[in-house]
Amino acid sequence: MEESSDAFLDRLLKAREDWIKRQAPPRCLLAAGEVRVKPQGRGKGGRAQDLVLAAALRLEGNQRSLFLAAGSDGKDGNSPAAGAFCDGRTVSRAHLRGMDPLKVRASANTHRLFRALGDCVVTGPTGNNLRDLYLMIDR
Repeated sequence: MEESSDAFLDRLLKAREDWIKRQAPPRCLLAAGEVRVKPQGRGKGGRAQDLVLAAALRLEGNQRSLFLAAGSDGKDGNSPAAGAFCDGRTVSRAHLRGMDPLKVRASANTHRLFRALGDCVVTGPTGNNLRDLYLMIDR
């Protein structure tokens, strides 16, 4: 079942909050699926990079979490990357480079942002196409 990026992130971040409430040790959440994205622009990127930017906006200032999303086939949308990763400094790093993450996401040009930050995941073609892979590490 596909769901929106925001709905998926809501579930993932709730699980993270549950860890914190239980004072559980650092954890890694691993999930697979395909979120639904409705691109509004003609930029370069795909659903994995869009989800990572959405996560970056939600995690800004959080120094405990790292999030990664990548296509299992090694390709995300019309970009050469499989996906990208972010942490609590991704948005501020983008601002330092003169990029507005909200505008980047609205123009569907997420690959440009992650390439500029050096945060793309590039694997090349894998020969498999199962689902996208999502990984959240909380330290």
